[in-house]
Amino acid sequence: MAEPKLSRTEDINRAIRKMVDLGGTAPVSGLKGHDCIAVGLPAGAVVQVTGSAGDFFAALNNGGAVSLTGDSGRFAGDLMTAGELVLNGDSSGGVGQYMRGGTIMVKGDCKGPAGQLMKGGTLVIDGNAGREVGKYMMGGEIIVNGSVGEHAGENMMGGVIFVKEEVRSPGLNARLSRPGSDDLERLRYLNKQYRFRGITDEEVFQDFQKISPESPRPLIGEAPK
Repeated sequence: MAEPKLSRTEDINRAIRKMVDLGGTAPVSGLKGHDCIAVGLPAGAVVQVTGSAGDFFAALNNGGAVSLTGDSGRFAGDLMTAGELVLNGDSSGGVGQYMRGGTIMVKGDCKGPAGQLMKGGTLVIDGNAGREVGKYMMGGEIIVNGSVGEHAGENMMGGVIFVKEEVRSPGLNARLSRPGSDDLERLRYLNKQYRFRGITDEEVFQDFQKISPESPRPLIGEAPK
């Protein structure tokens, strides 16, 4: 079926759903900052998008395989529970917020926080990330193949963050250490799956920094419900 040539968010999503229901791949091109595209996709859905996505791209993904060739707005993959989201570009921030499962791969920079209130799944950022990565994180894993800004892991309660380059400052309740043997095996596996940019020698993973919670509860305040 031909890809949708539509301008309204509702019409684009309706066309995507129709193609998904027919069991085919849903291609969408020419996206120009539309919010809430490819939201709430079920298991088995395959959606390929080119253009510039707005906020909440592929939010509430429940098992679909979604790819975007272009940059995305805020909160891509918000509340994702399963499936795969590949962003072949930069993200404005908030990617993977409230994520519970599945995998998000950002093949660029995240120009803001990422993985806040994350409860599960895997978030890979193949470039740099902003401040407060993994704030109030409760589970899952974040891998940053670059640097992160201030307050990384702020008040995290679970999960783990791996950073290849500079950690500008760890947040409250966040502890810096080196990856253990199980961590190194996991990083090597993810590298085989997603081919991290610029990594040709897997021994480099020994130089990654690991951020994990100092204690299972945050030192100040409580995570928002």
